[in-house]
Parts: sequence; C-alpha cells; structure tokens
Amino acid sequence: MSSAGNRCLVQEVARQRSTGGSGVSSISKRRLMRAITSLIGVMAAVACTPLFGGAPGAAPSRKPATVTYWGMHSLAAIPRTAELFAAVADRVRGTQAITLQAERPGGELRDKLVTSFAAGDPPDAFGVNSGWTMDSYDKGYCLALDRYIARTREAQDQQFLQGSLYYTKRDGKTFALPADGPAAYNLTYNVNHLRAAGIDPSQAAVRNWMWEDLVKIAQKLHQPTAATPQYALWSPFGFWQFVTWLYTNGGTFWKGDVEGSEPTFNSERGLQALQFNADLRNAHRVLVPPDVTFTPRPWNGLLSGQISIYHGDFSHWAETARQRDFAWDVAPLPKGPQGKRPASQAWYHVDAVAAQSKVPDAAFAFVAFDNGKEGASLWLEYTNRTHPRKDSYESAVWKKIVAEVPANERIPYLASISGPSPAWNTGVVSQAVNKSLVAAFSGTMGARDALRDAEQQLRGAMQTLKK
Repeated sequence: MSSAGNRCLVQEVARQRSTGGSGVSSISKRRLMRAITSLIGVMAAVACTPLFGGAPGAAPSRKPATVTYWGMHSLAAIPRTAELFAAVADRVRGTQAITLQAERPGGELRDKLVTSFAAGDPPDAFGVNSGWTMDSYDKGYCLALDRYIARTREAQDQQFLQGSLYYTKRDGKTFALPADGPAAYNLTYNVNHLRAAGIDPSQAAVRNWMWEDLVKIAQKLHQPTAATPQYALWSPFGFWQFVTWLYTNGGTFWKGDVEGSEPTFNSERGLQALQFNADLRNAHRVLVPPDVTFTPRPWNGLLSGQISIYHGDFSHWAETARQRDFAWDVAPLPKGPQGKRPASQAWYHVDAVAAQSKVPDAAFAFVAFDNGKEGASLWLEYTNRTHPRKDSYESAVWKKIVAEVPANERIPYLASISGPSPAWNTGVVSQAVNKSLVAAFSGTMGARDALRDAEQQLRGAMQTLKK
C-alpha cells in the first residue's frame, strides 16, 4: 500500500473513533498494523532526509563541495587552533562531503575581507568580530540565513545564549550563527583581601553590591602608603567601560539597542554613570594612581597582591588559576541607583556565509556543523574558550574546564545579565565619544558637558557614515 493509502487508513480509524466507534470494527487489525508499520518507516526516512531535500534536522550538504573559511583567530595565536580545524575538516568531509579549506589571512582580517569582496572573490564563510557585525550586514557581505535556519534545528535561536543572538540579526533577518564567546567585563577580586577587611567575599554577597557598596569596600581596601602598597581598584575608563557602567544604571547607548539609530547615552542615567567613575578617581581616590605601573601588565598587580579588585575580562583567568596559592573569584559590576540589577557587557563573535559564495548550501552546512553540538564540543576541547551554545555548558568538556578554572562557572551568569557590546562602526563611534568621556573621568571637563559634547561628536560622525 502507498504511503498516501496508509495515511487514509489511519485517518479512517481516527474518524471512526471520533464518532464513537472502536476504530477497528470495519478494518482488519492485520491491515491496520501493516499501515502503521509502513508509516513509521516513512517517518524515519523523512527524519533522516538531508536538509536541502527539505526536511528538518541537521544540515548535511550531500553534494561534494569545497568550502573556504577565513577564521577570526590565527591558527598559531590560540593553542591547538590548527588541530581544531583539522578535526572539523575531518568530520565535515565524512558527514557532509565537504572539503574544508580553513585559514587566517595575515594582517587585519576586516581589511582582507573588504578587499576580497571588492574583487568578487571572498571566502565562502568567514568569522566576524562582534565590533563590525552590523557593518558587514549593512554592506551586504553576508547571506541571510533564515531559510536554512528554519530547517536546521542545530542552528535555531533556542540553541544559543540569548545575548549572542544580538550579533546575528539586523533588520529582522539573521545573517550569522554565534561562534565564539561570551567574553564579558567583570570584577576579579582577591578573596583574602576582602576577608581581611571584614568583607564577605561570597557570591551571594558580591552579586548584591551597589555602587555605594563598592565605594565603601574600596575605601577599606585602599592602602597606598603601606610598606607594600595595596590599591583597592584597577578600573580603566573609556568608551567601552562607560557603556558597561551605563548598563548597571539601567541605561542604553542606542535607542532600543538598535545600532546606529538614536544615541540615548546622554541621559540622567548616563550622567550618573560618568560622574560615579570620575568620583572613584578624583573624589574617593580609590583607583590605582595613573603613575603606578605593573610589569608586564596591570593584571600582575592582582597576582602579586598589590591590587584587590581588577576590572577586566576573562582573558587572564587560566593564568591566574595556575597560581594555586592565590584565592580569587569574580563579581558583576554593581547596580547603580537607577539600575534593576548588577550588569556587565558581553561580546560574541559569529560565523557568516558570504553573499557571493558559489556554494552557499555547503557553506551553511559547514557553519551549522561548526557551531552545532559536536562542533562546539570540539571548540571547547581544543581551545578552552567559551562557545555560545547552551548545551556546551552541560558537556563533560565544560565540566573539565570548570574544574581547572572554577571561575568559569560564573560565565553563564555574567552572560545572562550583560548588555550588548556596541557592534556598529565601533572604531568611528568610540573615537567620536572617547575624548570627552576620558576628559570627564580625569576631571578636566564636567560630566554633563562631556556627555553633551560626546553626543554632538557622535551625531556628526553618524552623518558622515550614512552619506
């Protein structure tokens, strides 16, 4: 019997039951069982149908193809990255019939991509830094992936951390898949310093800090004139840090977090955030003084016990964990007077398919695998870097990473409270506002005047960009 006939038979059973019959009174049980068995076989076959045959599921591209991919990271810069892509290439060759050619061109990747698109010869897929995702979408470099994602469970939004999706979408379309991150600003603190000052270093306590709590805590910790000076807080300031403190006070940089729309940072919330940072430096004097340096970098001041609280990202955690006699943990940035909770700023990099790719089906199949469950597991295993897939935080590989660096357990929480890192023409935007913000921080310009000037400079830059 055909599959259509089987469907009719089962529908007849359902019809009889709906009208009060047993459903099998006029149909032989043997015939019914044959129909059900046949339908089960059909359903199993459909579930295994390749993506581009039209069925939901994974995203195999069965037609042999060669896919070129330019990665965000140098194959030499991150240990074992070359091994990672060799393993990925082996998997997609066997399961997708894809020959992967992965590389990281020398020089600035963004410049290389712009040149390749102008020449009409870009890679089929490429990594996009969070800071220029929106530019890439606006310029038409990236293929809209919605039709592929709709048929690929592994690539759908629910698989990824919510914050990562911000960097994949523009104007209601999806142009990329989350591929790397999160990284987020946080306060890394010396547990023993806090305990010695009578401060509770537990997560329950530090996640409830407010701005005024940080000031009081820093005043207890700051001992700049001791025989071995102890500085309460290393907290650099500029465009990126201002955005983070703005989030802690319930503010936004762009209206509705829509990049390049209407600036909203020149507000009462923004004024409080800027003034608070200026006061940390100039009124409360609890920051590391500008003339104090640490070799080879400020992080070493934390490791040596000269800094109590360090405002930075995740990049030095692994190094810190190797110093076994150093007790440390991490906290979000505390809540401001108009904020609803502590906050951070998180950024993620993404993988996109070139709009000019000659093999877009295969290119998407690679990107979907690379950022699917198996690909994310390989990423964790070979790089020890976070991946935006939710299920990666339940994997055995992640549990091993947390065992080696326990602070990593805080990452999903930090991601959940983070606002987006600016992602539209960030070089131009940061340059437009940074000078005024830093002037207020250093005390050479009033905070209100600085915000007004920063907004004016940004609007001028935006007019130039949009011409």
